[in-house]
Amino acid sequence: MSMTSSSKALEYMLLREPPQNHRLTTDLDTIVTIDDEFDEDAAELERERTQPVRFWIRRNIIRVTIVVVSFAASAILFAVNHNSQERTEVETIIAIPGLLVVMMFASTATEALLVRIADYSSQDAADALRSRLRFVFFFGIMYRFMLWKWMYLLGMEDYAVVAVQIAKASFVVSVGVVLKQLLYGIVKKFAAVHALATDLRNMGALQDAMSMVCCPDSRSRAGMLRRWKEQAAERKSFSAQLAAARNRSLVLPLKNVDGDWVFDESASCRIANSLQMRAIAHSQLKRVFGGATEINFEQWKKWFSSQTSAHRAWTLLFKDLPESSNLQSETFVWAFIQSLDRRIQLGNRMLNLDSLLGVICVAFDTVFFMAVGCYISIVLGFNFSAMVVTFATALASVTFALSGTLTRLFESMVWVFATKAIEVGDSIQMDQQDFVVVAIRLMSTELRSGDNRVLIVPNWTLAQTPIYNLRKTNAATVIIKFQVSYGCSKEDLLAVKRAIEAFVTRNPDTWRLPVDFRVMDLLDQTSLTVTAILRHRLNWQQKAIIMEDRFDVVSEIRSTINAMKIGYKDPDAYVDVKPRP
Repeated sequence: MSMTSSSKALEYMLLREPPQNHRLTTDLDTIVTIDDEFDEDAAELERERTQPVRFWIRRNIIRVTIVVVSFAASAILFAVNHNSQERTEVETIIAIPGLLVVMMFASTATEALLVRIADYSSQDAADALRSRLRFVFFFGIMYRFMLWKWMYLLGMEDYAVVAVQIAKASFVVSVGVVLKQLLYGIVKKFAAVHALATDLRNMGALQDAMSMVCCPDSRSRAGMLRRWKEQAAERKSFSAQLAAARNRSLVLPLKNVDGDWVFDESASCRIANSLQMRAIAHSQLKRVFGGATEINFEQWKKWFSSQTSAHRAWTLLFKDLPESSNLQSETFVWAFIQSLDRRIQLGNRMLNLDSLLGVICVAFDTVFFMAVGCYISIVLGFNFSAMVVTFATALASVTFALSGTLTRLFESMVWVFATKAIEVGDSIQMDQQDFVVVAIRLMSTELRSGDNRVLIVPNWTLAQTPIYNLRKTNAATVIIKFQVSYGCSKEDLLAVKRAIEAFVTRNPDTWRLPVDFRVMDLLDQTSLTVTAILRHRLNWQQKAIIMEDRFDVVSEIRSTINAMKIGYKDPDAYVDVKPRP
């Protein structure tokens, strides 16, 4: 790609999504005010750290007051009243507010323990578990301590047994909901760790290596390491790593200054497309290589704090041992671009895992509601054996009636989870149309066409339809055909070929040698058809970038032929994809 097109694309991306820079750019008075506020907050946090009990009581003063007043009133009544029967009933009623608040405290503590066991990946799941635990404690307290005494005091002894049974059933159901949620959280954590833990760890190390390369001197590297040490707990958290990977972007400490990317420890540049990453890679190439075409490991390790970290960064970025060969400049640029592609693919894999976990959640809910229905039937006194026979007969009839639907369901599950023909984010061709996979669900897949229209296709239909998955192809081959006058000499054609090869050599991070050049004589002998075959480093998955790079080649051919004053017809270029064997 030419520098002009790269700079234009970069300016356009910067207008759409400027890098996030958290540096304060206010005037002096505002800075002083902000610094004072930060000092006050720091002092407050320090006091809270040294006096945790005091600050906990202050945050929960209302709840603590309710508990103290409620149980104090019950204790005073116990000391004054000597009628054991009345004392017990009234004491319980007076202590009810305190019991409810204690139930809230106990549910919060239990929720924190269970969430630590299950290690949920989102705060929403933790909040949902907390609300379910409160129901468990509420129905447990009602069932064990309150309900019978309330019914007795209200003179409703005849309904007390039924009310207690209902409270008991609600308590058992709420316990079942909590256990189901906890089991689902453990399965979710196990599946995520089994499928993504290694990739997340490697991607974190890869992003750290790229951040170190961006540091211009040892002082900035020391500051970066100190910052990582302060954030060690968050960086090691599996949930935080999942949340970062879901963005499908790389974050580097860079900011754009007059079209150039420079290091800034307080900046967070979110890179989400290959064009932006290519511009950043070229910017870092000038600083790391200093105009050279290759460097060795001794020159490479000066950008890192230790030889071990430099060796690991070399292995992760370039997938090779540093002792094997020197690092070429085009390999450096291409490694940066591939790192972003690996991050995007990891995010797509997480979306596929979410689809699988959604199916597991449906299965959990189905089994749970069946168990709850059976339990409620037993509590209400229904004949369970007769219900089982009736249910089995009805199930057989429904299965026979829905045999076709169940077959398609099974076929969809095999296609989604066994064959894994496509993933979220893949570019595919189906029925001679281009689509991008937006979402994969149990029964259907959502596709988006080039004009932004959404197509929802049943999975059993996709299982029987030939699909070209362009992500799984090799590098794209760009074929450019153009016609020149019949009187064009062989030397002129060789000059055009050498010009194209020189263009490829000047853009090694985009194109690869060799360049095939073919000439065909038309039957009417009016012109010659020339075919130039170039090999791109990307595949059809990056169609937009390939089309822009193709335009640069066409412009180079046009300018070369114009300079040689050869009569020609404008080139016709298209991209050919070589499928993997």
